[in-house]
Amino acid sequence: MERVALLLLATLSSGMAGALALPPAEPEAPTCHKPREPGGTSQAVRPNAQARQCLMPPAQLKPGVTLIDLRSSQDYLAFHIPGANNQQLNQLLSQRPRDAVVYDGGRLAQDGALLCERLQRYGLTNVRVLEGGIAAWTQSNRDTHALAVSRLDDGEITSVLLSGRSSVVALSPGFNAVLASLPTQTTRAGAQELVLASSEAEVSTRWAQRRGGKTLLYWVGDPQRLQSLLQTLLAQDRKREMGPGYSPTCSAL
Repeated sequence: MERVALLLLATLSSGMAGALALPPAEPEAPTCHKPREPGGTSQAVRPNAQARQCLMPPAQLKPGVTLIDLRSSQDYLAFHIPGANNQQLNQLLSQRPRDAVVYDGGRLAQDGALLCERLQRYGLTNVRVLEGGIAAWTQSNRDTHALAVSRLDDGEITSVLLSGRSSVVALSPGFNAVLASLPTQTTRAGAQELVLASSEAEVSTRWAQRRGGKTLLYWVGDPQRLQSLLQTLLAQDRKREMGPGYSPTCSAL
């Protein structure tokens, strides 16, 4: 009798455990959202006319003007335009100077215009921005720091190539295939010349041959690496344009 009771208890316990066991979790379905409007980071920024008017070419910079360097204190101490005072943007906005000229770390054609727009939104309509930044000034004044401050980083090179707003010179044949794959064609117009090189020696040779005119900006690296950087940025743009929660398994909306 005791043995029968024990068997019955074991059977009931087994049944209850099975009833309490949770079913295996099913994979969560991706959340689908409608794509947002196009216009990722690779899109060219078009500054308004008022912003373009606030740009000051380096040749027009007069002695005695209030000149403000908005870069970090480290960059300022390494090198700055003679006579410039170092301030952060929040200091500039609180002091609200009049008839001043400012520059930051931006070197691309659109960087200065974007800074103009930002200052004008805060009501600083009497402040002008040095066009081309410190790179353009050093080249205009034949400063010995010109070559060092005219080198673009990976983010700058991909941005300017995908915007199509600068003339491009490829010093190595491998870059021609990269340029041919761009979704937008580069232009011959503009105040800047972008040089793609595989070595510092190529840049030095090109630098010695320049005869003024356009500001020369350059990038040094491998063509395959540049192609990879561009593909990564374009993929980020496509994902951003699809909006949050995008998944390739979502049905078309």
